[in-house]
Amino acid sequence: MDYSIKFWDIRNLSAPLSAIFDNSHWVWRLKYNKTYSRILMCCSSSSLVRGFVFDSEAAEEHSHSFGDFDFNSLQHLDYLEFEDSVYDFDWAHNDPWIFSAISFNGYLHINVIPDDIKYKIMIY
Repeated sequence: MDYSIKFWDIRNLSAPLSAIFDNSHWVWRLKYNKTYSRILMCCSSSSLVRGFVFDSEAAEEHSHSFGDFDFNSLQHLDYLEFEDSVYDFDWAHNDPWIFSAISFNGYLHINVIPDDIKYKIMIY
């Protein structure tokens, strides 16, 4: 209800490890890329599909602890072609760089992760 994405340690649910607070509406769905887990995508009632790309050095440095990781400094991928709330999306099963999203008005959009992001991730 606070428009954030929170990361929890299920062994201790007293407080989240960290959070991303730059969403302006409810987050409906959140998924990591099935092949490259450094890409996290979410869709929301703001008609925005937003991606977060973890920096490889920072992600490796904090691979066991999110507590000190600054999630708000992540690289963002914003897909703004939707006219209404985006309720769901999924990654393609045959290509890790393609995803589809469906909005409240029934439109289905097919999107691709940009080449500059893709090639940076593939190098590591």
